[in-house]
Amino acid sequence: MGPRCGSLGTLCVSGAQTAHAAALWSCALLLGLLRLCACVEENCIVGIVGQPVSLPCVQPQMTTSVNVSVEWRRGEEVVLRSTWRGDGVLEEWSINRASTPPGAARSGDVSLQLPAVVPTERAERYRLLATSENRSAELCSVCLRTAGQTPRGGVYRL
Repeated sequence: MGPRCGSLGTLCVSGAQTAHAAALWSCALLLGLLRLCACVEENCIVGIVGQPVSLPCVQPQMTTSVNVSVEWRRGEEVVLRSTWRGDGVLEEWSINRASTPPGAARSGDVSLQLPAVVPTERAERYRLLATSENRSAELCSVCLRTAGQTPRGGVYRL
């Protein structure tokens, strides 16, 4: 025979409410911790699969630099290389038509412009390295996370 609540009915209801409240509190705490983890995780630029994206990097000191090479890298792979010489000549090389904005050497806006985001399973780090007079320094580091669907049968590699 199950528990009887007769005169202790309020105790049974109160006990059920307490258990329900505890479950809700546990859920709220878990969601709060997940949110905290998401906030602690690095902020990433979200790129939509197949759409262009710009990974921001503005370096005002670049406007006064001459004879400088910059490289955008994904991991250890060079995605784009630009060289500015004292005579204003710009040489740029990239894979898959990646580029920097026009006039990057004059404006200091050396953001990496990718013409189409390719699907990846995890966020990827892109870094901008500058080399001048045999010295090298990392100027920017940007995380790119992809969103959207992968077309069926598509094989992608940037």
